[in-house]
Amino acid sequence: MASNIKKSILNRILFSFVCVVAFAGLIVWYIINIQVVNGSKWRALSDSLTLKYKVIQAVRGNIYTYDGILLATSVPRYELRLDMTVLADDSFRKYMPLLAQNMASKFADKSAAEYLLSFRAARRDGNRYYLLRKKLNFLDIKEIKTWPLLNKSRFKSGLIVEEDNYRVLPFKNLLLRTIGRASNGKNQKPVGIEGAFDQLLAGTTGRRLVQKISGGYRPVNDNNELEPVDGKDVYTTIDVHLQDIVNNALLNAVTK
Repeated sequence: MASNIKKSILNRILFSFVCVVAFAGLIVWYIINIQVVNGSKWRALSDSLTLKYKVIQAVRGNIYTYDGILLATSVPRYELRLDMTVLADDSFRKYMPLLAQNMASKFADKSAAEYLLSFRAARRDGNRYYLLRKKLNFLDIKEIKTWPLLNKSRFKSGLIVEEDNYRVLPFKNLLLRTIGRASNGKNQKPVGIEGAFDQLLAGTTGRRLVQKISGGYRPVNDNNELEPVDGKDVYTTIDVHLQDIVNNALLNAVTK
């Protein structure tokens, strides 16, 4: 009787051992299958979900009068973001108070303590696309890149600089309809010089490889995959001084 009980226990142990070994073998097989046999397939799928090409708009060409006076131009503006996961803990403690002081001093919208609190919260959340500032001009960027930490490369500082352009008309409403606007691809129809010469002014777009992260996309490297080609300038027969006289005469007549 005792021998039968012992044999039954051994059989159960052996069965359990075989099941554990079989289960472990199944896990190993799945790992090998995923990483080795079908590894290229899954890596390609992962890349397709996290990587994409971002279109980089070319700098739009300028519009001038017959004698070279600027009627319309594109002005760059910049957006600064930080990858808060790049810095080691000691570097974060060293540089973030300095950055907070510089931000508070330059923009005077928050105190250094408030900036530092937001930096720490972003660090705690693992934010890799923290918005530092937007709508900055070139001189702002030039100054900010001299600050401690931000004067290092992107992979050491975590600084991400994104650029776009917006259209500026130096004479405001003068010749507004004649200068016109390009199509926005939706419900805005092209009119005026901007619309008629859109293809010439627009140039050729470039592209950059970006990776999807929490809160947006960040560039994979510092170089564009395809550099944009700036648009051509357009010179018109417009005399802005004569146009100003005509504009005022028409305005007075309409007012009367």
